[in-house]
Amino acid sequence: MALIYGILVFLVSWLGVQHGNLLSFAFLGVTTFLLMLLNNTYALIRIFSRMVSCSFLFLSAMLLALPPRGSASEPATLLLNVPWGADLVQVCFIVFFILLFSTYQNKNAVGQVFAAFFCLGMASMAFPHIVFMLPMCWFLLAVYMLAMSVKTFLASLFGFSVPYWFLSAYSVYTGRFMLVPHHFETIAVFGQVGNVASLGLNRVAMLCWVVLLALTGAVHFLRYSYQDKIRTRMEYEAFMLTVFVITLFLVSQPQHFDTLMRLLMVVTAPLVGHFIALTHSKLSNISFLFMVLATLLLTAFNLWMPSFSF
Repeated sequence: MALIYGILVFLVSWLGVQHGNLLSFAFLGVTTFLLMLLNNTYALIRIFSRMVSCSFLFLSAMLLALPPRGSASEPATLLLNVPWGADLVQVCFIVFFILLFSTYQNKNAVGQVFAAFFCLGMASMAFPHIVFMLPMCWFLLAVYMLAMSVKTFLASLFGFSVPYWFLSAYSVYTGRFMLVPHHFETIAVFGQVGNVASLGLNRVAMLCWVVLLALTGAVHFLRYSYQDKIRTRMEYEAFMLTVFVITLFLVSQPQHFDTLMRLLMVVTAPLVGHFIALTHSKLSNISFLFMVLATLLLTAFNLWMPSFSF
């Protein structure tokens, strides 16, 4: 049902309203599959449920209904200044978590850590500001995965930098010696801090709604976390911290909304899915209906009023 809904939203946006990007829809299918893989591999929900990937599809449909914004406003010095750059960052972010969770209590997981941070390095080619999230990623590795050691820390550094080794060799070969430095110059470019109003009503409403869903899922999980395994608790606490960091980043630098919202949806979907799949009270059933209705209304609002300003 969620898949059919996602296809219908894309068709409406592509054919009638926003002229959606077919490649972005293909990336959405990949990210949905990767989230399903993350859920199945690490049993994020202790019963059989597809609610993580379904929640992600419903949330992503809201963003899919909006016209492109972020890629057109990025500096021309970006290595991957392409319309699908934000989608690539989202895929790399999910793969990062898949690999990160495999390091649980293994301080010798050099290969997994290298591959996880290699994904972040690839993501930084389209979104160099992801460098600011490296301290958080190291914190996740040390505190929640309990896998930080000298070897894994060095592996993370090497993993993140490897894409730029090849790029540096290419820049020397082509004589474009300032290719990498110009790319990272964009990190020093800051927009007006907290200028959320510049996003327009559509995007502000989306941000508030996704954050509210994340808070609902986080509060529910913390109340009933004793029913889950310790490893699962660590994984969900990693999601919660990531939600907080991305939200803070997004509010402080809203010009990166389209990329950061994709990352926020990745870590919100497991929290929402856990809440919906494991609560069956009258209040939770009403909450579920309200969540679905509000998400549908926001998606419809984005489709037919894509650039509504304050």
